[in-house]
Amino acid sequence: MTAHVQRESWCFVSGVTAVAETRLLTDDELLDLVGLPSLDAVFQRLKQVETYVHLAMPESPDDATRAVEAEFLRLVKRYASETPDARVADAVLLSRRFGDARAFAREKLFPEEKPRRPPTLLTEEELESLWNGSFDARPGLAPAVARVRAAVEKSADAKTLVDLLFDREELLALGEAVRALGAPMLDGWVALAVRLRAALTVGRARLAGEDPERLATVFLAPPIADDWLLALAGDDLSRLGETFARGCPGAPGETTPLSRAGLGRLAPLVDDRLTATLREAKCVPYGPERAFGYLWALNTENLNLRLIVETFVVEADRDETRTRLRRSYV
Repeated sequence: MTAHVQRESWCFVSGVTAVAETRLLTDDELLDLVGLPSLDAVFQRLKQVETYVHLAMPESPDDATRAVEAEFLRLVKRYASETPDARVADAVLLSRRFGDARAFAREKLFPEEKPRRPPTLLTEEELESLWNGSFDARPGLAPAVARVRAAVEKSADAKTLVDLLFDREELLALGEAVRALGAPMLDGWVALAVRLRAALTVGRARLAGEDPERLATVFLAPPIADDWLLALAGDDLSRLGETFARGCPGAPGETTPLSRAGLGRLAPLVDDRLTATLREAKCVPYGPERAFGYLWALNTENLNLRLIVETFVVEADRDETRTRLRRSYV
């Protein structure tokens, strides 16, 4: 059941958000960053933008991505603290909490794998407690980890199963977090987000050789499954691109076998469709819709900035980076 929203309590925040939206980077400004001569020039340019005046200059290239992420987290937490319902940031930060928990779980289950990166949001002590079921960083996270752990420890093929289960739990938690805001427009958006992101998971799993039956019964168990997703799980690999395009307008319909590179090109298209769908939130005068839209936009901007920064750090092909940038919310 959708909660009732006291819309008048969002009046001030909506005004703040309208101003903040004008400070988001445009598509052209993002492309300009890719064309700058150095990583230092990227940070200097960003610090000229009002949103990023407090962005810390990295001491080394290895610190650059962490600096961008740290500033994003500071911006989100400060903004959420000014809203009448700080849960508006939960869905945006959900992937980071689940990412921390997933990496920690893999380290526990598969100690032979390469060391994980430091956690983004949760401390090591919190992760250890979460693994033991005594700490819940957000409602639903501890039970989700417990369900994954119980299922994986009974499986003979745990390494691929753990990612499927974490993806499923994260998508279910995303739906719950957004619906808790009590905004019907966002309910429709998150239903689309869950569906399209589930499709990306199915595509990755199929390319990795995952059994279609296990995909259907484990990952796509209700309430996630629908006819399109089940078709993706069961279709011949040569038709996956065409099947994906049927459920995601704008995606290229490929008749050749879907490749990892092709799936990588589909991910930005999915995010672009979600951004385009969410733009109507700007037209809602008062309520969580506009605040959530702004935070989603800030998250997408952060993803783009991290991609640009990593391009300079590893000296990646800049033309390839340009094709992977998500469209701006502006």
